[in-house]
Amino acid sequence: MIVRTAKMSLSLLWLIAVAPLILILILRQMEGFYDVPDTDPKDIWSWVSQFVLPGVTLMAGAWTVSTSPADKGPVENPSVFWMAIGMSAFYLVVLYLVVALQAGTPVPWPETFKQSALYLGIIQGVVIGVVGKFFIESAR
Repeated sequence: MIVRTAKMSLSLLWLIAVAPLILILILRQMEGFYDVPDTDPKDIWSWVSQFVLPGVTLMAGAWTVSTSPADKGPVENPSVFWMAIGMSAFYLVVLYLVVALQAGTPVPWPETFKQSALYLGIIQGVVIGVVGKFFIESAR
């Protein structure tokens, strides 16, 4: 696989996965799902900015860098690429599970978001590290 195709595949995975998630959160907010006494819907978007946007902005930033001759060559370390794909997919599934399980649990949504931060931060750190490694290595 060539580097440009690998970068595009990883970026599309994130964009295709994140867009519906954000749409779900927007629709829920518009329908009043998050209108619970003593809560602030801003917490939803704080959660998004903490756990969704870093991955997207990492890739967006990587795409704004000018193309290099390496983009036309083969991926030198395919295992890093496939780890980035696999770990990204796992992380994105976990994000969806957090949002999906809110509807069926008696735990208030702010608490669900707060509790998810305990493990999402750890997973995200590893995922962003591997994705960043792939983008940096592929730029050489």
